[in-house]
Amino acid sequence: SELENTGLKPICATVPGEAQLDLIKVGLLPEDIYKGENILETQKFETYDWWYETEFVPTEPKDNEKVVLKFGAVDCFAEYYLNGELIGYTENMLVEHEFYVGNHLKQGKNTLTVHITSPVAVEYEKEWSTHWLCHIVEERRENNRSAAPLQTR
Repeated sequence: SELENTGLKPICATVPGEAQLDLIKVGLLPEDIYKGENILETQKFETYDWWYETEFVPTEPKDNEKVVLKFGAVDCFAEYYLNGELIGYTENMLVEHEFYVGNHLKQGKNTLTVHITSPVAVEYEKEWSTHWLCHIVEERRENNRSAAPLQTR
């Protein structure tokens, strides 16, 4: 898959689950993150994107049966790929999502990839976008102050 070519070190994940628990299992976070100041160790992962990938062989659908992939409570901004094709995007948690995938399935092995974007990174990006937009508006206001005032009739 494309993820293999990134050079990122994969870790096994439990799904459904939580990234912090998987990081604890492989020793990247302290075993008791609520002891002392251990919780601060989780901060370095707050802006990480997470990629989950699995392979599966689907059963043959019955006549006129729609094939659906269902996801429950994916937190929070996610893109879903089946065999490298984007099949959906979600922006909320605690809501079940389903995607019709019959035309994306192939016989034999299929690869499902879920890319979860950090909500912290998304908000940070929004803040910067808003900051620059406000800066541009303020700059235009400053430049227009020296212009002649509008005249009315």
